[in-house]
Amino acid sequence: MLILLILNFLVRSGRMEKIIVFVKQVYKRRSVRIARAALLLLLVFLLTTSSSYSTSLHEIYHHLGKALPIPKGVNNMLFYLQRDPDENTVVYQLNFKDGEVDSNVPVNAFWIKYADRGQITQLTAIQRKLAYGLQSKPLGNGNHELRFVSYPKLPLYLIKENGSYIVTARFDQKQLILKRIFVRVKEGRFYFPKVEYIELIGNDAVSGTASSYRINI
Repeated sequence: MLILLILNFLVRSGRMEKIIVFVKQVYKRRSVRIARAALLLLLVFLLTTSSSYSTSLHEIYHHLGKALPIPKGVNNMLFYLQRDPDENTVVYQLNFKDGEVDSNVPVNAFWIKYADRGQITQLTAIQRKLAYGLQSKPLGNGNHELRFVSYPKLPLYLIKENGSYIVTARFDQKQLILKRIFVRVKEGRFYFPKVEYIELIGNDAVSGTASSYRINI
């Protein structure tokens, strides 16, 4: 009970934010394993205590989300997807068959498990069919329409442009060249998360400036 009261005081006084930032800075030093363990214990403790005394999932990842990794060295990567509650990332890349983009399955998706030493694994059948998989429809000239199985109302377009491929999305009569998707989970209900919003991040197709669009769910 005393621990919960102390935690409640830290959260309400704003000192918890300073503690999280401090531990996060130390955490970046890969040689300091104690800091990693401390951060993990902090997150587990906050997520398993009652809602009246703990920091919300949303509030925790407001800090950690700033340091989400960017996939490096991935050939033919089109865009990637990240979401609460960890750093694991789904990468979407062109899928080649016999030296050409496969017209039936033009995009391949796989995990980079940053939370598990950067291990690369394929999506499970359930993940492909219910969550992160893409459905494609050929549009001619090497172009395809793509839709997430979990959110089919959002069309994406795989476009061949000047010999290379990009994925675009259209919002408010503007076109976004997609680079990243972030899915935010609503605070609380850690074991039964619900999506709060989807944010698409990339560059404006005309001006080239950084741009993003948020879809509230």
